[in-house]
Amino acid sequence: ADPAPVNDPAPSDNGEGEPEPQISTYTILIKYQFADGRQAANPWSATVAAGSTYTQTITSPVVVGYTPDKPTVEVNASAEKTYTVTYKPAEVEFTVKHYQQNVTNDLYTLVDTETKTGYTESAVGEQLAKTYPGFSALLYDTTTKIAADGSTEVEIKYDRYYYLMNFDLDGGYGVEPIYARYGAPIS
Repeated sequence: ADPAPVNDPAPSDNGEGEPEPQISTYTILIKYQFADGRQAANPWSATVAAGSTYTQTITSPVVVGYTPDKPTVEVNASAEKTYTVTYKPAEVEFTVKHYQQNVTNDLYTLVDTETKTGYTESAVGEQLAKTYPGFSALLYDTTTKIAADGSTEVEIKYDRYYYLMNFDLDGGYGVEPIYARYGAPIS
């Protein structure tokens, strides 16, 4: 006689000498993941009795800054089945703050704030600097990643131009050239 397979549980005895029937089940699983395979949200699962069909519409969970490729999953299974929902970066907002150098010192003052959009986890990129007459934009980190929750802030500083002013006194003397920042009062 062949030995019983190891994975088949032996029927239990209900105390009356009759084996109890084994209830067989199957599992339905929905995995929520990012494009790289990392888990985006806890999976959804259902254990169903064999021989029955399970149907239900399951709404994909919200993952801030990402969009699911299937907003809902139409579960219709009569056997073991796994569904996969993939979350892709969504367009989110981030903030750009523009600071201009002060006339009288080397500190900077906030002059403008903008809201921009980009895809979650992508770099903020170049060309966020504005053109202000009399100022030149300093370098900023263009590789800063955009946070899913919209909390990313990029600060761009602008230095004032320096000018050398020579005076034509038409033969006179006594006034030295002035080296001053853009916007400085000349007296």
